[in-house]
Amino acid sequence: MIENTSVVEELWNGDLQPQEERGRYEEEIADLDEIIAQNRRRLLGGLEKEGREWLERYDEAIKERAAMREGDVFVNAFRLGMRIASECLLNR
Repeated sequence: MIENTSVVEELWNGDLQPQEERGRYEEEIADLDEIIAQNRRRLLGGLEKEGREWLERYDEAIKERAAMREGDVFVNAFRLGMRIASECLLNR
């Protein structure tokens, strides 16, 4: 028997992984990631111990901020999608 689940259920259960979908800028992002990594290695190589510790703290704060922002973007995009779908259904 095929189980009939909704897209929302699949998303909630982790069966859908929108963050793993390839985006329009996948290659450009990969190139930028490489540039960022090279520049970080160069910067790290020129720092003393205290500077490396500050850079690590900076990196952690940036990662935490990015995670929060990604969560907000996801929620806002989901809400917008629901508003669009509702409008389409109500204006049939």
